[in-house]
Amino acid sequence: MMIISSPHNPVGKVFTAEELTKMGELCADNNVMLISDEIHQDIVFKGYEHICTSSLSDKIAQNTITCVAPSKTFNLAGLGFSALIIPDEDKRKKFQKYMDTKGIHGSNLLGITAGEAAYKYGKPWLNELLAYLEGNIDYMENFFKEHLPKIKMNRPQATYLAWLDFREYGYTQKELIDKMVKEAKLGLNDGSTFGAGGEGFMRINFACPRSTIEEAMKRMKKTF
Repeated sequence: MMIISSPHNPVGKVFTAEELTKMGELCADNNVMLISDEIHQDIVFKGYEHICTSSLSDKIAQNTITCVAPSKTFNLAGLGFSALIIPDEDKRKKFQKYMDTKGIHGSNLLGITAGEAAYKYGKPWLNELLAYLEGNIDYMENFFKEHLPKIKMNRPQATYLAWLDFREYGYTQKELIDKMVKEAKLGLNDGSTFGAGGEGFMRINFACPRSTIEEAMKRMKKTF
């Protein structure tokens, strides 16, 4: 099995059709089931377009399970509503049988109702959200360039999470976390939890009021 996060978390990359096709065909040709986690698919910024992996070809679709939910986009995680799209009938029956043996029988009514309302009526709100999030990205990007040039931000193409590179400071991961938590008083995500390649990095959630971002940048500047 291969699991991909599309758009990608934590680096915020939107995969191209060519990239997804290569991954999808490689998996299908080698009997490797592809799990495509597309929970951030609605939060994509100007100039980029999310492509559902299963939409690329029937061959890829029959070998792919797509994970979706309104929870990231519309902040509905507490209502516990998500869905798996399994085009292959045999895989779908096997999955349903397993769910039944575990006594898991689907989402709750409130979650389904909220998810339906979000998808039906949430587009105007989502458009405003995307514009606001891009404004937060611009603010952080400009702030780092002007005040903290050693911190490199990978500008996200999607999601509300930014991947920050602190490696120029030369800190160990423990030193970096200690400075962030104990001195800056900020609770960013530890990059090493994403694997060995994440050492020297931290992830920041910028889905918040601009004033919160401004305060976070001020604290980072004072500390670093």
